[in-house]
Amino acid sequence: DWKWAPSKGKGKLYSWTIAHMPMHPAFVADVPYVAAVVELEEGVRLVSLLRSAVLEDLVLDMPVKVQFERVTDSFQLPVFVPA
Repeated sequence: DWKWAPSKGKGKLYSWTIAHMPMHPAFVADVPYVAAVVELEEGVRLVSLLRSAVLEDLVLDMPVKVQFERVTDSFQLPVFVPA
């Protein structure tokens, strides 16, 4: 069973790739961008974007923390930044 649970919003970089083609028209202005798999401290892994990171500095297990980007007045996306 799936259920919602609180998270501290901290984790580590588990995997990543550099996207040169947007996965959705809303991301055209963002290419290239880092699509990342983040492992939260609570053990959950999720796919998100990694913002404000220097590509040459990306390493496995790099500490990251969540931020929220407002997409519309009623919708926000969780993204991660280096901690």
